Order: sequence, then C-alpha cells, then structure tokens
Amino acid sequence: MFVATRIMQAGPGKALEAVANAMALVESLNSSHGSDFAVGVQVGGDPTAIGASSRFESLEAYQAFIDAAQADEALQAKMMAASENLVAGATEDTLWSIVRPPGEPQEFTTASSANVRTSQTAEALGFALEVAENATSVMGSEVGVVTAFTGDRSRLIWISNAASMAQIQANNDALMADATYVDGFKRSEGLFVESTLTSTIWRTVG
Repeated sequence: MFVATRIMQAGPGKALEAVANAMALVESLNSSHGSDFAVGVQVGGDPTAIGASSRFESLEAYQAFIDAAQADEALQAKMMAASENLVAGATEDTLWSIVRPPGEPQEFTTASSANVRTSQTAEALGFALEVAENATSVMGSEVGVVTAFTGDRSRLIWISNAASMAQIQANNDALMADATYVDGFKRSEGLFVESTLTSTIWRTVG
C-alpha cells in the first residue's frame, strides 16, 4: 500500500483562500475519482504549509487515479485557478510506501521523521518497526511507519494519530516515561543521519 502526499505553500496573505481551494479540489477529486484525500495544516510549524494525502492500494491504482485526474478538464482548470494562491515552485509530491499501517485517521497526525544512513537501511527499518510496536503498546494506538518511494529515499516517518492536542501530550508523556522508548535513542546511534529527527503535527481541516 502507498500514500500520495502533496505539500503546498500558500502565498503571502493567501493562506485562507489557499486552504479553501485545496478543500474544494479534494472534495471534487474524492467524489469524481474515488480517492480519499484529506487536507491538513501544520500546528506549531509552517503557517503557510498545506498538505493533502490519500492512500492507494497499489501503484497501478495510483496511476489510474493520475490518468483520470489529468484527463478531467474541469478539475485541471480548478487546479490552475487555485495555483494563484500558492507560491510557485514550492509544491512537492511524494509517494510513500506503507511498511506498517498507522491507526485510523483522526483530527491530528504526528509525523516524526529521520533520514536513514544508506549503509544501514535494513537495520534502521528493523529498528523503526521495533520502536513503532513498542510505542503502540505504550500509547494504546497504532503507530505506523512509512518510507519514501520517490524523492529522497532515505526518509522514514513514524506516524501516529490523535483526537486532540491533549492526547498528543499524554502520548508524549507516556513515551518519555517508558524506559524501552527512551533507550531507543541510544540504540539508534549510527542508524540515522545526525540532526535529521524532526516532528510535525498536522491538523485535518477537510
């Protein structure tokens, strides 16, 4: 299974219009082409960032979706008009391979990413799955793992969903109180590129 993401950047003073455009486009895509795209904005991050994502069972299914969307002239016209509220050249599309599925989507999604050392790919992936399994046990909600299929292939992300910021705080407190989780930071030495661990919170708005 795969996840397709598109990250866009709203132009100066255009965030509200850009988000509204993205929500309208996603509604059209989902109703006409059978996708399940959702739109999100960052919390505590880049206030101009807008994200859209959808799962696809296979690359064949993704190709069928892309072909149909590109042939939809009305949709393409809407996308062209919506681009006026975005920063030109700042849009990034990525395909991600789902190694361990996260739980059901909720209002908030935490994405904790790191870059794997190429020589340690297998070991790092095994470690990432161990971390996800332990975190799932501690938090009581499924933590997923995805790896980049396009773009920088060294990227790996742990994904967890929550109903509220309070739940994110509770999850973080529980993890930091868990000896196995904390010990994982030491065990990860040599598996990931230094200073690449980042965390982003996305809030689904449509």
